[in-house]
Amino acid sequence: MLSCDGFFSKEAFATPDHVTRFCADPQSYCKDPSLFNGTCLKALLQRLDETHKLPNPAAVDMGTLFDKIRNVVFSKLSDDTWTTAYDAAYQYLRKFAQERPVPNITTQPVKTLLAACYFAILLVSDDNVSVSVVFLDGLA
Repeated sequence: MLSCDGFFSKEAFATPDHVTRFCADPQSYCKDPSLFNGTCLKALLQRLDETHKLPNPAAVDMGTLFDKIRNVVFSKLSDDTWTTAYDAAYQYLRKFAQERPVPNITTQPVKTLLAACYFAILLVSDDNVSVSVVFLDGLA
């Protein structure tokens, strides 16, 4: 179970299905040309008339995507809390993207769930995200 205020209330991920897709295959999810549609990041950049600054996810690898998102957003952050949280999220995602193979919910569940939360921060959902992981024993 994953709990994050920013996933839906502030639309870091456009729908619950997007969270599932990210967790199942982060690399493929980050290559989706419609990645930014319905997200708070795109809404923010529309208000600023800067959507042209968003990278084309299909044209870059996951690490480069994270770099380009950071380059668009970082100078717009409002205070030290935001910049610290944002930089921590970015650093985690850069390392996550460099792993081979890239983790997913099956191979490395904790890393992948953290990546989903940090991706929410990268998309300016919130400067703090909470994760709750509940492991259920299969014994009946």
